[in-house]
Amino acid sequence: MRSEQVHAKLKFISRPDYDLYNYWDAYDIYYYGAQNLNNVISRMVQENQWFLPSLLEASRPEFESWVSEKLVDTRFEQRLKIWNDQTSHDILSTIDYKHQGEINAVEQFYLPVLRGVLWVKHIALRNRSPARSPSLSHHRSGSQNSGELV
Repeated sequence: MRSEQVHAKLKFISRPDYDLYNYWDAYDIYYYGAQNLNNVISRMVQENQWFLPSLLEASRPEFESWVSEKLVDTRFEQRLKIWNDQTSHDILSTIDYKHQGEINAVEQFYLPVLRGVLWVKHIALRNRSPARSPSLSHHRSGSQNSGELV
């Protein structure tokens, strides 16, 4: 495996896998040295553990904006509102197939942030009082047979 591929694979490593052949080929292990490459893995794990929480928090506004855009679709809003963890264990299941491609393009370590944003929106939708229909908010005038809805 060459350095471009190594960078992509080590970029988000959170737990070390010291089988060097998962990251490099025999040529790299021989010429760069096994101990040196083990140090690279250890350093990447350490840096990822250090920087990942701030990276995730920095991405939260982007996910909030994305979810807010999707909430314009009343079908998505309704699915998110009625989602129940007893029926579907993953809140990401509320996202329709049309937008699943966007989710699949997101790095796996970002998904807990997206789930958190969806959870907050779900709770907000559940706690929001239902909007009153304009026809039901009119008060009845005078007689019972006026023809107006209560």
